[in-house]
Amino acid sequence: MDAKLESVAAPEAAAVDYAPTGSLALLLVKNAALTIVTLGIYRFWAKNALRRHFWGSIRIAGEPLEYTGRGIELFIGFLIVLGVFIGFALVQGLVHVLALTNPVAAGLLQLANIIAIALLVQAAIFRARRYRLSRTRWRGIRAGQDGSTWRYIGLAVGYGMMAGFTLGLAVPRMRVVLEGYVMSNTRFGDRHFSFEAKARKLLPVWLPFYGIVLATLVAIGFLVIPDLMHLLQNRNPQDPAALATAVRLTIGYLALILVVGFGSIVYRVAEFRYFTRSTGLGDIRFGSTARARRILLTVLVYLLGILVVNIVLAIVAFLVVAGVERTFGVPAPARDFTAVTVVFGVAALAVNYVLAYLWLYAPLLKYLCRTFEVQNIAAADTIVQSSAPAPRFGEGLADAFDIGVI
Repeated sequence: MDAKLESVAAPEAAAVDYAPTGSLALLLVKNAALTIVTLGIYRFWAKNALRRHFWGSIRIAGEPLEYTGRGIELFIGFLIVLGVFIGFALVQGLVHVLALTNPVAAGLLQLANIIAIALLVQAAIFRARRYRLSRTRWRGIRAGQDGSTWRYIGLAVGYGMMAGFTLGLAVPRMRVVLEGYVMSNTRFGDRHFSFEAKARKLLPVWLPFYGIVLATLVAIGFLVIPDLMHLLQNRNPQDPAALATAVRLTIGYLALILVVGFGSIVYRVAEFRYFTRSTGLGDIRFGSTARARRILLTVLVYLLGILVVNIVLAIVAFLVVAGVERTFGVPAPARDFTAVTVVFGVAALAVNYVLAYLWLYAPLLKYLCRTFEVQNIAAADTIVQSSAPAPRFGEGLADAFDIGVI
């Protein structure tokens, strides 16, 4: 009886839906065409248009999200970061000069350059989140990201080193700490989110994945390392065992990619469900019923589909070159072959861009939205607008490192 009463008294989950108001395919074709025509400059406005489409397609309790960013903000952010990368290019040039006279100094400077780039990647992740949240509204109320970029970088580096020293065993701890920092500093209006996840809760999912990856690496080692040692000792490129070793190494490499790729999806979906139910906004609670098998199927169908499409494009390109040769009765000039390669290369990039969103990103977003739960959404009625300032420019660092899908 008590269980029934608790079930009746439990607040009903608000519906989260994905309902596009316009054609995503037409938007993607337009973005691809204008980006090609403008030699890539339009991609900032293309990204902004995609965000407006996706944000506006997500409805919580029947009310859509709103994205208020502008393409010019992303473009200005990119120009600002361009100056930073000019500095890195100058340092890299200095490394090459020093390598001729002082290899030790060149090595130290190169190491410092690599470390600086690694730190910038973490800064890009945090500041991109800050910008996107500041341009996200629901019911007219703006979201935001507080906290320190330097603090986030310190946590990412510190716990990243811990994960490295433990050969990956501490990855769940790193993930919980980083997610906890950004979520506890994330706000909607005048309220901050809470985050109560514990790393030990992720171990039952992480350890099997970790074990499978480790077993795959060991198996590849047993299959390949003895032959590699034999080839290194003989140093004979004509050795018949070389081809067999190369084949086994390739198969092992592909097996490792599949294990890591699909295994990481299983882990990240379980992590997403756990992080979601560990998050709150005052009296509002969240949850997800997403399952890895559905996401794995979507990814697999996309990979097979895109493989077929690219094979078809390659065959068409070959037939065009062959047609030129038959038309003129002589082998196609090198410049014609180069022109065909460039045209079909650009076409392949555009087609892959369009199909990635149509066959992968949009279906995944739709599934994740429709399996997302928001409990006690009525508590949002008491949330008011925050007076915290928003960043002026876009996430140039994130764009430079190609972080994020949109």
